[in-house]
Amino acid sequence: MSHTRRCRSPRTVEMPDLGCWARQIRAHHGWSRPQAAARLRLHPDTLKSVENHLSAPTPTTVDRIILGYGLDHAQARHTRELAAPPMDLTPLDHLRHRYATPAQQARLARLDREGIACAYLDPLWHTVIANQRFHHAFPGVDAYDGNLALWAFGDAATAAAPHRDHDCTFFTATLRAALGRHRTATGSHALLQHLRNNNTFRDTWTGTLAVAYGLTPANPLHRRDPDTGAPYSLRIQLGDTHTHDVRFYLAYRTPYNGPPLPPP
Repeated sequence: MSHTRRCRSPRTVEMPDLGCWARQIRAHHGWSRPQAAARLRLHPDTLKSVENHLSAPTPTTVDRIILGYGLDHAQARHTRELAAPPMDLTPLDHLRHRYATPAQQARLARLDREGIACAYLDPLWHTVIANQRFHHAFPGVDAYDGNLALWAFGDAATAAAPHRDHDCTFFTATLRAALGRHRTATGSHALLQHLRNNNTFRDTWTGTLAVAYGLTPANPLHRRDPDTGAPYSLRIQLGDTHTHDVRFYLAYRTPYNGPPLPPP
């Protein structure tokens, strides 16, 4: 099946799809299409077809793009997901209704008492339901439609995130994966429309090929306490809820272990 969509400049923020992703990788390497095709062991017309959405690539073509460009595990997974049909995205109001139960409220309250920030999040970082310690770690997130990525690129994060560049890079990499998987969803297009007007997001999105599918405890986020101004670190775990549309987010507060901070 042929497509008529054309990618714009690699410096333009576009919804991820395989053609535009392939063009962005090639532009990142600074190769012409014939040069890239030779390295990928593809005919130039085959690579042109992929980049211009003229036909669906074969599994062999996808494998050669992954191997020829030397993509890492997350980038390879992203490439294969872009070659597959997109997934639906459950509407946020449906998720909030699903998790607004006494049992879930009790669970969040118990974790609050144990000093653990927690929330259920959709794939695009919207808060489905969260406890008070979570809101303490992301002060003002409700003003950004409860979306952690919008918060990270907004003014509210300036004081709360002492290493904002780290947060922005992380959220951009995870959004590339999530938006690619849910690239036809209305919610994905709405979120990207908000973000593409942000200069920091645009520079991060077009300046890196990073893709991420989660955050491990070895790669924490860093925060300043909104009450005291003291820095601390958050050891993050993204738990499995056995559904594709919600993740369980747990954050354990630990002594600050990030890079040196400038004097207050």
